[in-house]
Amino acid sequence: MQYHRPGSLDAAVTLLRDLGDRGMPLAGGTFFVPHRRELFTDIEAVVDVQDLGLGYITLENETLRIGATASLASLLESQVLKNTSFRIIPETVAQITPLELRNRATVGGDLCISAETDLPTALIALNAQLLVASGSGTRTIPLEQFYAGYLENTLQVGELVTEVMVALPGRMSGSAFHKFKRRAIDLPVLNAAARVELDAGGRCVAARIVLGCAEAIPVRAGSAEKALLGTRCEDSDIVRSSEATGDIDYLGDIRASRELRRVWGRVAVREVLREAVKRAMEN
Repeated sequence: MQYHRPGSLDAAVTLLRDLGDRGMPLAGGTFFVPHRRELFTDIEAVVDVQDLGLGYITLENETLRIGATASLASLLESQVLKNTSFRIIPETVAQITPLELRNRATVGGDLCISAETDLPTALIALNAQLLVASGSGTRTIPLEQFYAGYLENTLQVGELVTEVMVALPGRMSGSAFHKFKRRAIDLPVLNAAARVELDAGGRCVAARIVLGCAEAIPVRAGSAEKALLGTRCEDSDIVRSSEATGDIDYLGDIRASRELRRVWGRVAVREVLREAVKRAMEN
């Protein structure tokens, strides 16, 4: 297998364009390396993107910007993310184990995998956008529109995710994350994240509720969101919203049955909504 380590973004996207389906970007390698012989049999070359200067975490003009090669561990250590409206991000990463995985895995790599991961769920709840570069320029993709199926995304040949962007939430807003797993080192069986925004009277004016590992890709719980809108987010309103997640087409597999995921989905949505509403009221 060929190995390339370009020193500039232009060189990286040129290599990816020239290699076509035979090449792929590589950062932490925490998914590619253990699954190379199983899932990536057609890959003949990797393009290491660690030298492109994409390891930053900044807040500019009320927009959080996270470079694609920032490690998951750096999200835990970032002062930008501490005690802010973005604290759901380090809280989510703190539940990703083991430590060695957080130290090596990168934000861009984690988001490009649509299977059994936590960060996409939290960032979709925050309405994150991806900045994607290619030889013809850049484009922006809403993260919730990025996934096309299990282990599939909408990147075209020669494109590279370079940055995650999240707008600073409004003052009366809060977010939270929750997940179920069998053991500490296991991948999530199901996870959920929510962000709510309240008006001055305490009524819900916006809600984003996301479930991961419920279907093949992270999914918005649209019926649950509609059930919460316009309410004062009392516990009865939250319970009613969580019950509306039953219309999701839950998966069943060796780790959990469809029925168990449906039950856990209701529980997880109740938990994240209660915490998100509490935080919104504190802001």
